[in-house]
Amino acid sequence: MGRAALCMRAAALLAAAGLFAVLAAGISADDGYTEAVAARVLEPIEVVAEIPEGYETLFQIQWGGGSLSQLRGRLAGRGCALNTLWVYGEDGWHGYNRYDLPQEFPLNQQFIERYEQDVPAGMLYATCADQPVAQDLQPTQIVADIPEEYDTLFPLQWGGGSLFQLKGRLATMGCMVNNISYTDPETNREYTYNQYTTRSPERANKQFLKKYEHLIPANDISADCYNVCEFGGERCLSFDELREQEGNFREYFAYIRYLARENFEIDETTPCTQEYHPTIQEHILPLLPVRPDTCIVRKEKINTSNSIGGIGGYTWYRSVNAPPFFVIHDTSSVWYKTTQEYKDLALATEVHELCHINQNYQQVQGLNTKRSFNGDDHTWFKNSPQGKQFIDMVGYRDRGNYLWSLPRNSIYRDIFSKNPIELTAELCSMYLLDKIGATQKYEYRKWVVVEESYGYFKPFSPIPNFDVNTYLTPEIRQWLETYMILPEIAD
Repeated sequence: MGRAALCMRAAALLAAAGLFAVLAAGISADDGYTEAVAARVLEPIEVVAEIPEGYETLFQIQWGGGSLSQLRGRLAGRGCALNTLWVYGEDGWHGYNRYDLPQEFPLNQQFIERYEQDVPAGMLYATCADQPVAQDLQPTQIVADIPEEYDTLFPLQWGGGSLFQLKGRLATMGCMVNNISYTDPETNREYTYNQYTTRSPERANKQFLKKYEHLIPANDISADCYNVCEFGGERCLSFDELREQEGNFREYFAYIRYLARENFEIDETTPCTQEYHPTIQEHILPLLPVRPDTCIVRKEKINTSNSIGGIGGYTWYRSVNAPPFFVIHDTSSVWYKTTQEYKDLALATEVHELCHINQNYQQVQGLNTKRSFNGDDHTWFKNSPQGKQFIDMVGYRDRGNYLWSLPRNSIYRDIFSKNPIELTAELCSMYLLDKIGATQKYEYRKWVVVEESYGYFKPFSPIPNFDVNTYLTPEIRQWLETYMILPEIAD
């Protein structure tokens, strides 16, 4: 049987039955298979192929050798979403089918076990699928099946964007990324990034950051996820584990009760959830990278009058290895809960606290500039590159002992700005609330200091003629979009 006839038969078998073509019939190493390799030796991960216009059309690839992910990335860079692949080994043909068969299909499993890390150099056969390749995606869009296991390398299609946007988009999908592997389509050189390295992170990632920190072009990429609780040899305690360690549990929540200035009872019956406000779940979480292990505690303050002051929230995390918690408390008045003002302020409070959880995400990512901050978010922020930029931008003065001041004529004195951590969370929440048309909070009140020594604030009068653009200047928006908030992806 001629090779052309065999290719047609293989493609027909695939299309008709959805099974792997049996290429072994009529082809062996003695039939010129090895001689078909180009006379020159290809560089690793180099591809020589004529990509057909039609999908599911079998074609030949001269391959310089490399991982399956690298081969997919090289083909994606040429507009081919790899569907089926056949590799000839000592014991015959081995086939892989990405889209038509489940990955747990036995032949797929055998192929992945054998070739995932090393598809040897030589002549391969492949088909492309009618699927989007990375170049077809919107900026910062990701197509990936993220494995449940940590430290498992997986391929993803990336629509292009900064390193922050790649890591942030994966975080919104539940993956705190650790390793990234990107192959430059022009030079065939592989660049790697390691988030939680025990070496000096700046030196370990110097080449990657120099070339790709601000823009990783659209392409196929390999990555894996990491359990941040294991960094530095520690391990996060889950909410349930905290319950079992009574002393640790009491210590954890004594601080929250201190912050709340109330008899804020949290005990072994207190539920811990990942259930966000429906509006936050739908419109805000896709734009805000946060820790997937965040714990949400909802409790009501008791004996609270029917006032706006009954609404509040507190965020706490004791170290970069501990999961962040945020607590939402509100008034017990059923009547007040039915008003639109209450609903607006409750939503705004949750968004503000969620922006604090984003700061914890940034703090963990900030291990690239300092290995540990021991839970001191102020020290972390003022020493981080983004923190220094923000402090300079708004004119903060560090008075020491966690006290900060703004110039007397600063517009940011109108809003919650007792320190840079609070102001960035407030501007982050203002940005997000503006996106969903929910900035009514600022028409109701502003925050004023009542007892500065404790940093205690209470709501006061509304901001006259509030205009979001007064506070979210182009410079502030750019900072938020660079360090905190992801761009929207249209449906």
